[in-house]
Amino acid sequence: MLVIFGPVLAVGALGLLVAVAAANAGWHSDLMHTVAIGLGPALMVLAAALFYLQTGQRRALDLALHSAEARVDSVVDSAMDAIITVDDNQRIVLFNGAAEKVFLWPPDAVLGQPLEMLIPERFRLAHHAHVRQFGATGVTTRRTGLKTVLVGLRANHEEFPLEASISQHAENAKTFFTVTLRDVTERSRVEEMLSRNEARLRGILDSAMDAIITVDDSEHVVLFNAAAEAVFGCPRNEALGAPLAWFIPQRFRAAHS
Repeated sequence: MLVIFGPVLAVGALGLLVAVAAANAGWHSDLMHTVAIGLGPALMVLAAALFYLQTGQRRALDLALHSAEARVDSVVDSAMDAIITVDDNQRIVLFNGAAEKVFLWPPDAVLGQPLEMLIPERFRLAHHAHVRQFGATGVTTRRTGLKTVLVGLRANHEEFPLEASISQHAENAKTFFTVTLRDVTERSRVEEMLSRNEARLRGILDSAMDAIITVDDSEHVVLFNAAAEAVFGCPRNEALGAPLAWFIPQRFRAAHS
């Protein structure tokens, strides 16, 4: 509608100016006055209609924008992972509900503050440089903490392990970085416990006086203790993955299988 009304209004205004000029010049003065009197109110009505349409469309766009922002805010705030956005000065501009629970800080205490308040002091310089370097690459997304677990700092000064991914986007000529964090405290605890248990089991097996060998369902060796090394004269690194038949005389292998 704006595409139609705009040119019509422009042509009508031009016609009104021409009619007034012609009347003042004495060219068909009565007729031109009549045209001008007719065009004036019509143009006013058209201008009012155009203004109403523009205002209505602007209100609809504003409503759609607010609705979209509300949906995004709802998704971010209901996310199970902590989501933090910082500006190009690495100051926090977004701190979702999960981030509150992970770091034990309320939003009003962190918004506008440097991201380093959530990082142990010994890691701050390296992290600051990492974010700066990531921004310079122009890559939109990168995951960190895949091989080495990162460390966060809670409000109570407790350190905890985490994994993170980082992304960047430009808005109004400014760069923003969004970090998605996952607290892996429980997973790290379980992994450490498993590692300790495996080491303990290895110690028990290696201290056993009898040879102990474990094979999988295809009869390949998956465990070969120190006593087995001594009995069979085969180092563990060669025995692991080898078929059990290695350790059985040829004439007995068929019967054993």
